[in-house]
Amino acid sequence: MINIRKKWLVPLVVCVTVVGIVGSVLWKALWGPLTDSPIDTSIARWRSKNHPNYQNLNELPMYGEVAKTPVQQKADQEFIDDMIARCGSREKASSELAHRGWDPKNDLSTAMKRFNQAWLLDAKNAQAYWGMGVVMGRKRKYKESVELLQRAETCDPGNDRILIDLARSLFCQKDYAGAWEKSHQAQALNTNDIDPSFYAT
Repeated sequence: MINIRKKWLVPLVVCVTVVGIVGSVLWKALWGPLTDSPIDTSIARWRSKNHPNYQNLNELPMYGEVAKTPVQQKADQEFIDDMIARCGSREKASSELAHRGWDPKNDLSTAMKRFNQAWLLDAKNAQAYWGMGVVMGRKRKYKESVELLQRAETCDPGNDRILIDLARSLFCQKDYAGAWEKSHQAQALNTNDIDPSFYAT
């Protein structure tokens, strides 16, 4: 038995070593691009420290507005502090993350994650609510979309593009009077952003 164990020991060690090296290379190839920038590093660090249900809550507007544990709150605060150190202020960091949320290459899940992070940094950022509202509209959850877009309007009442998206969600919710009102408010602010097909719908 001793000889047999010695016979298989060396190949086993070699196999484990090779698997470890290949795994390391694959990890860097798959995840390396996510941590190229300092901001992405902050996001990855926050994600690793958050709660086990992170993946689910992170795709809900404002993380589902659920109470977080002390451990989760500590992870959030570390993320906030790190982003402030990198961007200069909560507002600038929030703006940067919201900007990333609008990246056309994003899927809806990634977009929601970035808008949530923007909201975490600055709960008065209209872009965060606007983005979350648009994502919920794309998911055909119009009630939630309207509520979020109304918050965005409150934070930035003169933004005609928010009003247009709010009008669309109201229309899809069959609130035609509300949709008509918001579309006219948007038109009064800027006629160039109004899609003529909206009135023909």
